[in-house]
Amino acid sequence: MSILGSIGMILAVVLVANGMGSEYSWNTIRPYFTLQRKPFKNVTSKLIAAAVFIVAGMIIGLLIAILLGSLFTAIRGFSLGPGFQHGEFLQGTNY
Repeated sequence: MSILGSIGMILAVVLVANGMGSEYSWNTIRPYFTLQRKPFKNVTSKLIAAAVFIVAGMIIGLLIAILLGSLFTAIRGFSLGPGFQHGEFLQGTNY
């Protein structure tokens, strides 16, 4: 999961940079910096929107990982009992 978190962070940076670069190449963000008194409101709103989508993607990915983990655990025949919560799994008694 930590590897996926690192890759997810890199992908999030690429997503935000791509969005800002596209706005710059379409000449839609330059007028905001020259015409408005507070030009960073638009940039901040774009970053907040990107953060909402990134967090939503993380939550969806986590839910899919939990569901697939439960599915594969059931397919392999292991139980989802309370042994894991009580530390028996860490002691090696479930093998």
